[in-house]
Amino acid sequence: KARNLLFATVEIESEERWNAVASTDVCQRWWKYMTDVMPANPDNSPVSSELQEVFYLP
Repeated sequence: KARNLLFATVEIESEERWNAVASTDVCQRWWKYMTDVMPANPDNSPVSSELQEVFYLP
């Protein structure tokens, strides 16, 4: 079964700062721009799902 997936990962130092990014104008415009190529929630934020960690290499 072929699937088109966009994959990204990020490590953050502060969840509060990470969440604050969502309210910026540039982030809102980027989300809207990307709705043609990825699934979006009603607020245009990307649909996401947690991934199961299989292994970790430090």
